[in-house]
Parts: sequence; structure tokens; C-alpha cells
Amino acid sequence: MNQISCHGFTRRFPLVVVCILSWSLWLFGGMRVSAQREAIPSVSEAGAQETSESQIRSELIRIAKLYKLPSMFAGYQRIGTPFVGSVFGTRKNNSGVQVTLNDQVHLGSCTKAMTATMIARLIDRGPLKHGHLKWETTIAEGLPELVKQIDPSFADVTLRQLLMHRGGCPQNTNWAAAGREPDMVKKRRFLVRLGLERASDHEPGQYLYSNLGYVVAGAMAERMTGRAWEDLMREEIFGPLGLRSAGFGVPGTPGKIDQPWGHQSVGQRRVPRQLDNPAPLGPAGTIHMSMADWAKFCLSHTLTKELETDESKDLKLVSYDTLRALHLPPSDVDDGGQNYACGWRVFERKWGGTVLTHNGSNTMWFAVVWVSPENQSVYLAATNIAGSEVGKGLDEIFSTLIRLEKESRKVKLNGNH
Repeated sequence: MNQISCHGFTRRFPLVVVCILSWSLWLFGGMRVSAQREAIPSVSEAGAQETSESQIRSELIRIAKLYKLPSMFAGYQRIGTPFVGSVFGTRKNNSGVQVTLNDQVHLGSCTKAMTATMIARLIDRGPLKHGHLKWETTIAEGLPELVKQIDPSFADVTLRQLLMHRGGCPQNTNWAAAGREPDMVKKRRFLVRLGLERASDHEPGQYLYSNLGYVVAGAMAERMTGRAWEDLMREEIFGPLGLRSAGFGVPGTPGKIDQPWGHQSVGQRRVPRQLDNPAPLGPAGTIHMSMADWAKFCLSHTLTKELETDESKDLKLVSYDTLRALHLPPSDVDDGGQNYACGWRVFERKWGGTVLTHNGSNTMWFAVVWVSPENQSVYLAATNIAGSEVGKGLDEIFSTLIRLEKESRKVKLNGNH
């Protein structure tokens, strides 16, 4: 069982596993670029930021040494302020090459919130090249060519159900079965057919965390737009937010230490690996980017019409009604306390009101994020290794991030008087 907790409140949920090829790994265009305008901090705010970064680094050093993590990244951000964070450790174990705050981290299943947001933008847009994508669009409507090749039980599963893990889809499929097909759209469509050709043990409507379900949703978006999921992510998410560090798959250049490597625990050793989830699984978990860029995306999920500012307008990706739809779990389905909406788990916390969270791992990285729309703040942490103890290590940094972000609000408030 993997554990997500924050500030004394814990939730558990199962890890997703799948074999990747022969490694038998465990899985869990023209762009409109706009950036968040940040206010120039006052002297007191700048000093507070420097102090916060120092405290974050001290905690990262303690946690990384305690849990034997090659490196750690952590930080927080509030709308209208700079990203505040720090790092500790090496890009590759025993390499001596230090990580930087601009390095890319692998987000694993935290990709799902981005895929759901991209699809939400297409829903807001209305008519597309090959149809109109809606929350209630079914697999039969979104992928009509596959209707006769999949089990009839999946035909009426909706896009909303897929994004909420309630489509009855198996958790995974044989991701290697598509072979060397170079066309990623064709490869995903083949894997969708393969994964849905037999009825599932879970009926549509029941909760079952499914990587395959997100690939099906991505394939529906591909078919409706005539664009590959990778292109859609660049055009609908990376470009509008100016996420220049964002990409897919393993960070960095194969064989080089120009970005952090992932690691696996082999006994007491931390073995560096430059491996990732298979590329067709992209909509469910292959994105990487810097911590600051990840924070910017997450801040786009803190927006409310009541608190709209010039800074928040630059982050707006979807309508406010659509944003609420992304954050609203179904009330008529018991999912065992997962409270899963579209790419986010949703909980109540004293420190942040109704908060959003997710974690992600490709079994060589581990990343966790908490989002508080009430505070208009986000809190993030990542490490370039995965394992049973890693989640505990990341969890320990969040109380520090939450405390420091709260203190920074007081500094800003005092500075305005």
C-alpha cells in the first residue's frame, strides 16, 4: 500500500503495477506563451523567502539522509508570488553532480491531472475537427472504429467516468504488445482495443484506478482532434502556461548526467536507471518538468472567480464551471474513501480547506503535490527514487512547506501596512 498523508491526516490507496517489456518493472505547433506576472517582493519578503529556502533545504538534507534518497526537491508557491523551494543531493548516485532547482523531475501519475485539464479545454472549446467532445461522450462515440472490436460493456462508458477511474477499465494492458509501430496514435488505439476486448471484473461505475482508462480518454481526444496526445499537451497546457521545461519520458539525454536519473533500490544499493513507463501510457504518466513549472500548472487549479486578479488570469486554462467539474468527485459512488475527481483526489484539511492531491511514480521517481484553492497555494515534493519508504520521506517535508507558506502570507500582509 502506498501512503499519502499531510499534516497528520492520512489516506491510503493501492499502487498500480504492470510489467514493462522484459525488465519486469513495477508501474504504478505554434504555442501561445503567457506567464504568471509576479510582483516584485519587498525587502522583508525577499528576506523571508531566503529564510524559507534555507529551512526547506535543511529539512531536505535531514530527510534525504534518513531515507537514503539520492536527491530531493521541494517547494511552495502562492498566486502572485515567486516559487520558493530548494533541493539537495545528486543527479546520479555517486556521481558528485549536484541537482539544481531548475532540474526536471518525473511526475508519474501526476500527469493525469494535466491530461484531464487538456481534455477539459477541448470540452470548453466546443466543436473540434471530428466532433464535439463532452463530459458524457461515450467510448462508442469517441472511438467509433473500435466499437465492434471491444466488449459491449465498455461502449457506453463516458469520458467523465474514465477520468474518475469509474469506467470499469482494467488497470493496465500489455503495453509492449504494439511493438515498433512508429505512429503513437495508432499504437494507443491498438492498445485500447487490446485492453477492452474482454469484459472487466469491475462494472462501469465502480471505482478502479486505471492507467488504461486515461489512455482511452487520451485516445478519444486524439481521434476528435486529429492530433497526438503529446501535441495536445504542448498546445493546450505547456504552451499557454509557458512551461518551457516540460517534456515526455526520461529527463535528460540518455547516458549523460545533464538531468537527474531515476533510481531503484536493490538491497541497500541505489541503482541509477534511465528508464520510464512505455510511451503509449503517456496520458497516465510520462511527463517531466521543473518544480517551478509544475507549481505553475498546479496554481491553475486554485483559481476562483471571486478571487480573480491580473496574476490569476494568466493561469486560467478552463472556465470556472469546468474547473469545478474537474474537482468534484461523484457523490453517488463509494470509492473506499479515495474521493477521486478528474486527475485529483479531494479531501478536507484544516490547513487548506478543500484540497487536491495526487502522487506519481514510474518506480524510479516519486512525486507528491497538494493544492489549496482556499489559500491559492500549492506544495510540491519529489525524489529520484521510489520504494516503500520514499512516500514517508516526502510526506515529512509537507508540514514544513505548509508552515512556511502560511508565515509568508503574514509577512506579505504586514508589508502592505
